[in-house]
Amino acid sequence: AIGMMSTSFPAVSYAPDTLALLLSELIGACLFSFTETMLVVTTGDLMDEAMSLDRIVIIAFGGGLVYYTLLYVTMTLTDGHGCYLHPGLTASLIAIDLFLQVSVTKELFIGIFCMALQCVGAAIGTFAVRYCVPNPDDGAESFGMSQLNLESTDGQVFTMQLILSVAFALTVMAVRSNETRRSSLLVGLSYTACRLVSFPMCFSTLNPARSLAPLGAQLFKNGLDGCTWIDLSAPFAGCILGAIVFYILNYDTLKAKLLQIK
Repeated sequence: AIGMMSTSFPAVSYAPDTLALLLSELIGACLFSFTETMLVVTTGDLMDEAMSLDRIVIIAFGGGLVYYTLLYVTMTLTDGHGCYLHPGLTASLIAIDLFLQVSVTKELFIGIFCMALQCVGAAIGTFAVRYCVPNPDDGAESFGMSQLNLESTDGQVFTMQLILSVAFALTVMAVRSNETRRSSLLVGLSYTACRLVSFPMCFSTLNPARSLAPLGAQLFKNGLDGCTWIDLSAPFAGCILGAIVFYILNYDTLKAKLLQIK
């Protein structure tokens, strides 16, 4: 299946060690959320919460480097079958397996478990920052919560996140179908580029688990933010749409790889 094969043909059901897959997604999401949130907090302290060009570049490239590192580690631990620490990308891998009618029941079960663990891991990482940082509630975006630019509407931000997530998912699918040692780096660079575009409009993480993680911490302060629904729905929908586009454009190739595996 396309999600998790040693030949990089995406599908969770082909992971050689399911426990290693689940634990790597949990721990990886935790570390990613912790380091990225700390990056937001520390740059906010240094730059008085101003969303300057310098801060945007530092957070985007720092987050991209962290993401690349954790992807490389998790992919190594799972023999190339990781789920990218991202519920939307996990769902897109499952979607292609479902399109190809590959191990549907097992695929759904393990994939849903992976998505749940990604969210739990991200939440643990964010709460760890809350514990470690003095006065963590100072500033509306101290946990990396998305914020709408005053000149941006909900519709504009949703469309932007949707399009960027489609592009990101297509990159991941293309890389996964042609696995090389540079795959994690390419995904990390793609993530960095997408965040550089999204930051000026809404400070979005383009990752539902990473966006969901600050909500529990933020509830202690002011309740849910008005653009929360965008952060949770647009990247998820964009990744699924990207999977559909990739499937349509690569149907013959995917089928041929599947026959080779079988």
